[in-house]
Amino acid sequence: MTVSVIEKGRPWAASLCVLLASCSSGGGTTPTGDTLSAFFGPSAADISAYAQQVPYASLALSIDGNKTLAIMAYQGNADGSTTLWQAKDRATLALKDGIPYSTAGFDNNLMGLSYDRALLDSQRLDAYWQDRDGQLRHARASLTTQCAPASSVSLPLTTLPLQRCTQEWNWHDAGTSINTLWRSAESGRIWAGDIQPWPGAPDISWQVARPWWSD
Repeated sequence: MTVSVIEKGRPWAASLCVLLASCSSGGGTTPTGDTLSAFFGPSAADISAYAQQVPYASLALSIDGNKTLAIMAYQGNADGSTTLWQAKDRATLALKDGIPYSTAGFDNNLMGLSYDRALLDSQRLDAYWQDRDGQLRHARASLTTQCAPASSVSLPLTTLPLQRCTQEWNWHDAGTSINTLWRSAESGRIWAGDIQPWPGAPDISWQVARPWWSD
C-alpha cells in the first residue's frame, strides 16, 4: 500500500480543519463537538466508563500525554480505510488502515506517513510533519519488524488475543523510534498501537474501544 501525502498541492491533514470546522478563529462548535459534549464529564480519567456510554465508534487516545476518548467523525475511501477522529477539544486524528496518518490541533502535527504495502510489511517509510512554526518537515526511515505469538490484551471494552508487533524505525541520521502495534492474527486488523511518528515526536498511543468494522 502506498499512502498519498499531498493532494492538490497541500498536505491532506490540512483538510481536517475544513471537514470538521474545528479550526475556526471564532471558536464555534461543530455538531460533532456538541455530540461529544453530551458524553464527556468534567474529567477523562476513566476512558472505559465513557466508552461504555458512547454508542459510536471510539478510540482511547493519548497524544503528547493528553488522554481522551475520541469519536469517529468521518469514514472515507471506497473501502472505508480512512477514518477521522475528534476529541472534545476538537483536536483531530486521521487513521489509514487503523494506523495514524495525520493530526490537527496540536503544536506540531503529523501531515502524512508514506510506506510500501501494509506498514508491518514495509521496509521503508517517509514521515511528513509541520512544526510549531508552520514549517513542513520530512524524514525517512528503514523498518524492521518482529511479531510475537498472540496473547491476551486488555482493551477499553474487551479483551482479545492479539499479536504484539515491535518495529524499529531507523531514521536516517536522526536516531531510532521503537514502535508497537497490536493486531489480530486472524484478520490483520490493528486494535492498538504506540508510535513516535517522526524523530523526537510526542508519542501517539491508541486503543480501539468500540470498533467501526462489522467483522
